Amino acid sequence: MDGRVDPKQRFSGRASSYAKARPGYPHDLFDHLFAVGALGKGCNVADLGSGTGIFSELLLHHGLSVYAVEPNQEMRELAEARLCDVPGFHSVAGNAERTTLPYRSMDAITAAQAFHWFDPNLTREELRRVLKPGGQVIMVWNNREKEADPFNRAYSELVDRYSRDKDEIDALRQDPQEHFYPSGYHHSQFWHRKDHDLEGLECLITSASYMPKEGEPGFPQMMAELGRVFAEHQVEGRVTIKYVTDCYHGCLE
Repeated sequence: MDGRVDPKQRFSGRASSYAKARPGYPHDLFDHLFAVGALGKGCNVADLGSGTGIFSELLLHHGLSVYAVEPNQEMRELAEARLCDVPGFHSVAGNAERTTLPYRSMDAITAAQAFHWFDPNLTREELRRVLKPGGQVIMVWNNREKEADPFNRAYSELVDRYSRDKDEIDALRQDPQEHFYPSGYHHSQFWHRKDHDLEGLECLITSASYMPKEGEPGFPQMMAELGRVFAEHQVEGRVTIKYVTDCYHGCLE
């Protein structure tokens, strides 16, 4: 991966597209987390790498007090505009390695689509500081079902052709047990989907940090090919991206 790019700034210039096009998370995921006690009503939750507030918003809607910790100012300001009037929302200009949150103040920690950006050793020590005893660490990713159908296959092939460092970013996904769950963890999977018109699909592909932005090499060709893929597979002006949502949760100790 390009070592000159600060991971905390990789989404600068992409935040608006991210907020418009990235999927939410399935209801079943939250039902599961409450059922097993990983989350509870009225809990204080630190949502690390909270971005534009997609996961934070869902936590808030489940009655939790959410401390949305995000280092990228552009993304953090979009979350603030979106959630500032929602009871329980707290915006925090911090990062996973230094949240600025008080000692033993959080009942749970979440990281949705973000953990692979963190320094695992520094983050583990910070979470030990801010978590209450027995608090859970919850990691969530939406992963595209690349072979789900001809459209998802074609979209994934397009991403692979134009991505710059996707393989390196994917390799950052650390083994959860090795770094965070020495006593083991629970892993669950859920199915999710999001429909897009052409504008939404364009926002989705440009929201990824490893894809070309406007003005960068390959961008015009990528967008032209995306239009062709959409035209070939759309039904009544829509296509569907299908996901498997992976969730890991457990205690640090």
